[in-house]
Amino acid sequence: PLQEGSPERAQHAAPPQGGPPPGSLGAVVRGYKAAVTRRINSLRRTPKAPVWQRNYYEHVIRGERELDRIRAYVRDNPARWAIDRENPRARPDSTETAFWQALEVTT
Repeated sequence: PLQEGSPERAQHAAPPQGGPPPGSLGAVVRGYKAAVTRRINSLRRTPKAPVWQRNYYEHVIRGERELDRIRAYVRDNPARWAIDRENPRARPDSTETAFWQALEVTT
Protein backbone atom coordinates (compact mmCIF):
# COMPACT_ATOMS: atom_id res chain seq x y z
CA PRO A 1 0.00 0.00 0.00
CA LEU A 2 1.09 3.56 -0.66
CA GLN A 3 2.12 5.56 2.39
CA GLU A 4 -0.37 8.14 3.66
CA GLY A 5 0.64 11.60 2.42
CA SER A 6 3.13 10.30 -0.18
CA PRO A 7 3.22 11.97 -3.63
CA GLU A 8 2.44 8.59 -5.23
CA ARG A 9 -0.71 8.21 -3.15
CA ALA A 10 -1.82 11.75 -3.97
CA GLN A 11 -1.30 11.03 -7.68
CA HIS A 12 -3.66 8.02 -7.52
CA ALA A 13 -6.29 9.57 -5.26
CA ALA A 14 -9.77 10.13 -6.66
CA PRO A 15 -10.63 13.78 -7.29
CA PRO A 16 -12.90 15.37 -4.68
CA GLN A 17 -15.83 15.63 -7.13
CA GLY A 18 -16.06 11.84 -7.32
CA GLY A 19 -15.08 11.60 -10.98
CA PRO A 20 -12.38 9.37 -12.42
CA PRO A 21 -8.78 10.04 -11.37
CA PRO A 22 -6.96 12.58 -13.58
CA GLY A 23 -5.06 10.93 -16.42
CA SER A 24 -7.04 7.67 -16.19
CA LEU A 25 -8.85 6.13 -19.16
CA GLY A 26 -12.13 7.16 -17.53
CA ALA A 27 -10.98 10.78 -17.34
CA VAL A 28 -9.87 10.75 -20.98
CA VAL A 29 -13.22 9.30 -22.13
CA ARG A 30 -15.10 11.76 -19.93
CA GLY A 31 -13.19 14.71 -21.42
CA TYR A 32 -13.68 13.43 -24.96
CA LYS A 33 -17.42 13.00 -24.49
CA ALA A 34 -17.72 16.47 -22.93
CA ALA A 35 -15.82 18.10 -25.82
CA VAL A 36 -17.86 16.23 -28.46
CA THR A 37 -21.10 17.15 -26.71
CA ARG A 38 -20.17 20.85 -26.62
CA ARG A 39 -19.20 20.79 -30.31
CA ILE A 40 -22.35 18.97 -31.44
CA ASN A 41 -24.59 21.25 -29.40
CA SER A 42 -22.76 24.30 -30.75
CA LEU A 43 -23.31 23.15 -34.34
CA ARG A 44 -26.95 22.26 -33.67
CA ARG A 45 -27.51 25.37 -31.56
CA THR A 46 -28.99 23.15 -28.85
CA PRO A 47 -27.18 24.12 -25.63
CA LYS A 48 -27.06 21.38 -22.99
CA ALA A 49 -29.04 18.89 -25.10
CA PRO A 50 -28.14 15.26 -24.36
CA VAL A 51 -25.99 13.58 -27.00
CA TRP A 52 -24.90 10.25 -25.54
CA GLN A 53 -27.08 7.21 -24.92
CA ARG A 54 -27.94 6.96 -21.22
CA ASN A 55 -26.98 3.91 -19.21
CA TYR A 56 -24.79 2.63 -22.01
CA TYR A 57 -22.53 -0.19 -20.88
CA GLU A 58 -18.95 0.35 -21.99
CA HIS A 59 -16.76 -2.73 -22.12
CA VAL A 60 -13.07 -3.35 -22.69
CA ILE A 61 -12.55 -6.07 -25.30
CA ARG A 62 -9.98 -8.49 -23.93
CA GLY A 63 -9.45 -11.07 -26.64
CA GLU A 64 -9.73 -11.99 -30.31
CA ARG A 65 -12.70 -14.30 -29.72
CA GLU A 66 -14.61 -11.60 -27.89
CA LEU A 67 -13.74 -9.09 -30.62
CA ASP A 68 -15.09 -11.49 -33.28
CA ARG A 69 -18.32 -11.96 -31.32
CA ILE A 70 -18.80 -8.20 -31.02
CA ARG A 71 -18.02 -7.67 -34.71
CA ALA A 72 -20.70 -10.23 -35.59
CA TYR A 73 -23.17 -8.46 -33.32
CA VAL A 74 -22.47 -5.06 -34.94
CA ARG A 75 -22.68 -6.58 -38.43
CA ASP A 76 -25.86 -8.63 -37.85
CA ASN A 77 -27.81 -6.52 -35.38
CA PRO A 78 -29.47 -4.10 -37.88
CA ALA A 79 -31.15 -7.06 -39.59
CA ARG A 80 -32.82 -7.93 -36.27
CA TRP A 81 -34.47 -4.51 -35.81
CA ALA A 82 -37.80 -5.74 -37.17
CA ILE A 83 -38.02 -8.24 -34.30
CA ASP A 84 -36.17 -6.25 -31.63
CA ARG A 85 -38.23 -5.85 -28.47
CA GLU A 86 -36.82 -2.29 -28.16
CA ASN A 87 -38.42 -1.41 -31.51
CA PRO A 88 -41.88 0.05 -30.77
CA ARG A 89 -43.12 -1.05 -34.21
CA ALA A 90 -41.86 -4.63 -33.95
CA ARG A 91 -44.46 -7.37 -34.18
CA PRO A 92 -42.58 -10.56 -33.41
CA ASP A 93 -44.19 -13.85 -34.39
CA SER A 94 -43.86 -17.01 -32.27
CA THR A 95 -40.50 -17.94 -33.88
CA GLU A 96 -39.07 -14.52 -33.09
CA THR A 97 -40.43 -14.65 -29.55
CA ALA A 98 -38.72 -18.02 -29.08
CA PHE A 99 -35.49 -16.47 -30.44
CA TRP A 100 -35.54 -13.74 -27.78
CA GLN A 101 -36.37 -16.21 -25.03
CA ALA A 102 -33.47 -18.47 -26.09
CA LEU A 103 -31.15 -15.47 -26.24
CA GLU A 104 -32.05 -14.49 -22.67
CA VAL A 105 -31.19 -17.99 -21.46
CA THR A 106 -27.74 -17.94 -23.08
CA THR A 107 -26.69 -14.43 -22.01
